[in-house]
Parts: sequence; C-alpha cells; structure tokens
Amino acid sequence: MPAPGNRGSLDSGNWRGLDATAIVNNVLPRVQNDSIIIFHDRDEKDQADRRPTVAVLKVILPALRAGGSQLVTVSELINPGEP
Repeated sequence: MPAPGNRGSLDSGNWRGLDATAIVNNVLPRVQNDSIIIFHDRDEKDQADRRPTVAVLKVILPALRAGGSQLVTVSELINPGEP
C-alpha cells in the first residue's frame, strides 16, 4: 500500500462555485484507485453554499460504491486495520 502522501488527490472543484452536474463530471471520470477526493467547505468568494456539494455526494458516493470502491476515512487511510 502506498504511503498516504503518495496517494492521488483529486480536487472536486466545488470551491469554484460549479453546479452539481459540473462537479460530478469533474470527479467521476478522473477518480482512480486510492484517490482522495477533496471537497472544500467554501467557494472562491469565501462563502459557504454547500448545496451543490451535498447534491453531488448523493450521486458520487453511490456511484463509487457501485463501481466497487471502498470508502474510508482519512484516519483509516493513515492507520489501516486500527479501530
């Protein structure tokens, strides 16, 4: 297993104020094994409209699971096998 620092990070682009469809189209085609998908809590105008991100997660998470991806927390990535 690669070290956590060697995993591929994938910026969702949600901070750019993209709509939900654009974020999905930015993430799903680019996700790979061991990808860390980054979602930001604010947009580039330092605001926090989380509605597009919440909508995207309702699409992306089931799609990743259906494709066989295992979703884990950052803690599980850093310390696999620990409770």
